[in-house]
Formats: sequence, C-alpha cells, structure tokens
Amino acid sequence: MPESIIPKLEKAAQSVGRDFSKFITTDNTCGPEPPLVQRLENTVEEGEKIIIREVEEIEDEVEKVGEVELTLFQRLVEGFMEVKRDVENFLMGLGKEEMELLDDLKMEAAEVEKVFGQALPIRKLR
Repeated sequence: MPESIIPKLEKAAQSVGRDFSKFITTDNTCGPEPPLVQRLENTVEEGEKIIIREVEEIEDEVEKVGEVELTLFQRLVEGFMEVKRDVENFLMGLGKEEMELLDDLKMEAAEVEKVFGQALPIRKLR
C-alpha cells in the first residue's frame, strides 16, 4: 500500500468512528514460485491420487458386475432345476400304460409329434 494514501485512509476511518492505527496490514504479495522439481512432484502426487481414485471406482464397478453375473448364473441354475423337476413330475405323472407305450415306441419327440399330428393333450405338470 502506498504511504501517500495513509493520511486519506486515517481521515476516512475517523469519519466513521474507527481508528486507522488499529487496522492490521496484510501482505497479499505472492511468495517466490516453488522450484520446478517441487511443482513436478506436486503434479505427480496429484496424478497418483486421481489414478488411485479411478482404480478404486473401477474395482467397485467390477465387483458390481461380478455380483450381477453371479445372480444371473444362480437364476440360470434355478431355471434348469425347475425344468428338471418338471420333467421328473411329468414322468412320475405318466401311468403304467403310458410308460409302456413310450418304451415300445422308442421314438424321438419330433417323431411322436408326427404320429399324433401335434395334437397331444397338454397335461398339468404340477
């Protein structure tokens, strides 16, 4: 602050009931710029922090994807088990005569459909 304006500032402070001598002078000048090596180290450290944060975010996403895949796999296994139970229920629901007929025919499913013209009655499996 230039010394030449201090009398004006004292007068202005006094006009509003203040004592300019009690004011604290603040040094707002910038200090010397840190050396290039220090600035590079600071930049590298900041970059490392960013990389670590991004890796942690990616790890979180990978965990979520793994959980989703596990859930989908579990649902697939459950679906397979349901189909297996349906087949078992169907076979247990067949009467002795129907089982003998299937054994005698020894046909593939497509051949059975041809024989019966795709008009087999639908049974309740459960």
